[in-house]
Amino acid sequence: MAYRDSSKSVSKGHQTATTLSKSSTDVQVLATDLLQYHHSVISGFERSLSLLKRKLDQGRTTEVMEQLRSHSLVSDRVSDFSKVFDRIVLRLWPDFVDRINELLHPLRKLEVADEKSLPAELRVIAFTVLGIENASVISTLLGLSPNTIYTYRNRSRSRAINRESFDEDLRLRFVP
Repeated sequence: MAYRDSSKSVSKGHQTATTLSKSSTDVQVLATDLLQYHHSVISGFERSLSLLKRKLDQGRTTEVMEQLRSHSLVSDRVSDFSKVFDRIVLRLWPDFVDRINELLHPLRKLEVADEKSLPAELRVIAFTVLGIENASVISTLLGLSPNTIYTYRNRSRSRAINRESFDEDLRLRFVP
């Protein structure tokens, strides 16, 4: 009996070490993704600023104004951020959508067309899971208006089995 118990202990220790090793690797991959994304944002802004300065030096102010009005400098970065954010969320929780759907009415579950990409409503839910509640911050990161963030939150809550505790249920569902 003592041998069996120590065998279980060794097996459990190996299982824990494997889990820690996997989570450590996940953290490294996620940190690398985040750093690479941050590098690309900074590099992209540096290139854009350099181009705008050159155009201004050449007297091409109309082109500069058109580019600034188009918001392409920001929208391109928002699109890149969304891809990285989705990759991080789905790497942290491969069953993210399933966990969310467990909290929703059976006929109101969320569906994802592309397993590598989240729709905006699920991104807003992911921010709640991460403890980021400020609609202004979320709207800036996702390139949406604060009203759209409120709309997605209300829509998600209306799908929930328990609307009043939905946000807390989300956080508890993802506690390690």
